[in-house]
Amino acid sequence: MASQPRILILGFGGTGYEALIELKTLFAQNPGKVPPHCGLLYFDTVAPKDHGAVSLRDVECSLLLLRDPTEMLNNPANGYLREWFPKNIKVQTAVHGAAQIRPLGRLALHAQPERVLSQITNALNILTDRARLREADDGSSIDEQGSVEVYVLASLCGGTGSG
Repeated sequence: MASQPRILILGFGGTGYEALIELKTLFAQNPGKVPPHCGLLYFDTVAPKDHGAVSLRDVECSLLLLRDPTEMLNNPANGYLREWFPKNIKVQTAVHGAAQIRPLGRLALHAQPERVLSQITNALNILTDRARLREADDGSSIDEQGSVEVYVLASLCGGTGSG
């Protein structure tokens, strides 16, 4: 059997979350868990909803906090943000989500770039860990070359996912 490529699936916003839950549900049915060559990571401005039997683990979720966007936009060190943030949009916190406002979702990603990069790096480290190569129990093997396919699941119509 050919070796499986390593795959990191990133979900952004509500649509990304729903797609990851559906995918995890399919994995739970066959082969019973997320395959060792796949990693899942979800980003949103709100905590994930409880879906009962199937849920994402803490390591698979990252909450994007945007507490004071006005201060962030007015900070002279963040001048680059004002280049793309529309002046006609009422700036609000994203405590209850990006509310389908695309620039708020994008701003939430810019609010904590180190955290976002750290979460992605952590997911890649878990996915490429040598011990994970031994987890394939269906007779298949995992590509050892280190390449990772990355898929992004999001909606172009929402706030966080389209930001």
